[in-house]
Amino acid sequence: MMIKKNAEEKKFLKLRKCISKNQKGITLIALVVTIVVLLILAGVTITFVLGEGGILNMAKKAADETKNAIANDQADMESLVGQIDELLNDGNTSIEQVTDTTPGDLSGKGTQTDPYLIESIEDLVKFSSEVESGNKYEGQVVKLNVNLDFNSDKSYVNTSESKADLTTGSGFKPIGISETNSFNGTFNGGKHVIKNLYISGTGSVGLFGYTGENSSIKNITMIDVNIKTTGNYAGAIVGVNKGTIENAKTEGGKIEGNVNLGGIVGLGNKSKIISCINNSEVIGNRFIGGIAGYLQNSSKIENSSNKGTITGNGSLLSDNLYHLDMGGIAGSCSSSEISNCTNNGKVIGVEQDKNSIIFGGIVGSGGDNSVIYLCYNNVNIGNLEAEMAQIGGIAGTLSSNSTISSCFNLKEITGQTAIGGIVGLMGYRIDCIYR
Repeated sequence: MMIKKNAEEKKFLKLRKCISKNQKGITLIALVVTIVVLLILAGVTITFVLGEGGILNMAKKAADETKNAIANDQADMESLVGQIDELLNDGNTSIEQVTDTTPGDLSGKGTQTDPYLIESIEDLVKFSSEVESGNKYEGQVVKLNVNLDFNSDKSYVNTSESKADLTTGSGFKPIGISETNSFNGTFNGGKHVIKNLYISGTGSVGLFGYTGENSSIKNITMIDVNIKTTGNYAGAIVGVNKGTIENAKTEGGKIEGNVNLGGIVGLGNKSKIISCINNSEVIGNRFIGGIAGYLQNSSKIENSSNKGTITGNGSLLSDNLYHLDMGGIAGSCSSSEISNCTNNGKVIGVEQDKNSIIFGGIVGSGGDNSVIYLCYNNVNIGNLEAEMAQIGGIAGTLSSNSTISSCFNLKEITGQTAIGGIVGLMGYRIDCIYR
C-alpha cells in the first residue's frame, strides 16, 4: 500500500512540475489537476470527476441551466412588455378636426353602453369643472371619443376662447383638484391619445388631481406632457390615486416637481396600477419613480415598465443631508406590492455637497411589509460621490419584514457604501439572480 501511494505522489509531483514550468503563479489548469490528483489519492476515480456524470460535467450542466433560465425569464419579461405596448397603442395618434356640435356639453347618459363622451378640448375642460363642483361621477362612465392635442387648433371648436389659457400660465386644471372633490367614476380613454397636456400648479397635478377608491382609469396614452408643480404630488395620469389605473402609457415630455412624483402616479394609496408604461422624464427631489413616486396602504403595481429617465436632486432635511429615494418603478413603497415589472430607464442622482441617497432599479426604499417579485432591472445604476448611499439593482433598501423573490438584475451597480446587485441594504432574505 505504501509503494502504491508513493507512486501516486510521484505522478502528482510530475504533473505539477509540468504545469508550472513556465509560470510563476498557479494556473486554473494546475488547480484542476491538483484537485483531480488529490481525489485519486483519496480513492476517487477519474470517471467520477471527469466522466459523463462526473462532478465537472454536472457543474457545467447546472451553470448552463441557470444561464438559460435567466435568458428565458428575460425573454418572457420583454415579450410581456411588448404585449402591453401593443395593447396600449393601436398606432393611431393623428389629430383630426373635432366635429363636436355641443362643445362643453357631454353627450351620452353615463352608462357602460351609452357613456358620457368627450369629443373636444372644451368637453374635457367642462368635465374637469363638473368634478371641481362636486360631481364625482360615482358609478358613471366617461369616455374619450377622439384624439386631442392642446397645441392643435383641430382639437378645439372655439380656439380663440380657450387655447391660450390652456397652453400658458397655469394651464389645464386637473380633473379633481382636491380629495373632497375627487373623481370616483370610470374614465375610458378608448385607446385614444392626449397630446401636449400643460399644467403648472401648486397642488396634486396630472390629467387627474385626485381619484377616489371606486375610480377606474384605463386605455389612455399621454404624449409630450409638460407638468410642473410646487406641491407634493404629480403624475401624468393622476397626482394622488386611490383607485385603479389600467393600460395607461406616457410617451415623451416631462413631469417635474418636489416630492412624490411618478410617470403614471405621484402617490398611490390603496391603489392598483396595472399594465402601464412610462416613457417620460421624471424630475424631482424625493420619492421619484418611473411608474409611481410613493406607494402605501396595500397598493399594487403589476405588469408595468419604465423606459423614462428618473432624476433626483435630493431634499435637504433637518439632519443637513440631502435625502433621496427613487427607483425605476417606484421611489418608495410601504405595505405594498410590485410584481412583473421591468426597468429600462436611467436612474440618476444629482450630486450635492452631502447626500443620503437610496435608489434601485425597481424601488428606492422597500418599507414595512412590502413585496417585490418577478421584476428585473436592465440599466447600470450607481453614484460614486454620495457620502451615504444604499444602491441596489432591485432595491436600495429593504426592511426586515419585506421580501424580494424571483427577481434579477442584469447590469452594473456602483457606489461607495451599501451597494448590492439585488439590494443595497437589507434585513431579510432574497431569492434572486445577479449577473
